[in-house]
Amino acid sequence: MAKDPPHEPRSGIRPDIGAARSPSAPGRAAGAYLTRHLPLYQMHGDEALALLETNTDRILAEIGIDFIDDEALALWREAGATIEW
Repeated sequence: MAKDPPHEPRSGIRPDIGAARSPSAPGRAAGAYLTRHLPLYQMHGDEALALLETNTDRILAEIGIDFIDDEALALWREAGATIEW
């Protein structure tokens, strides 16, 4: 019984079509780039940041946050937060 000749390792792409699929192949357009349509963000001044902080403090004081994880509560306690049940 004759042995089969050794096979070349497969690269996954046939040589005859691999070059044609390459983005750098002649006559092939490169992939489209994403175009950003969002405007640049604008930094707020000190007055706007103070207003944001004041309103955030008010919401947290009036509504609060419910943490149910004991580890999270321990971290808040260590940081000096008042924990109420």
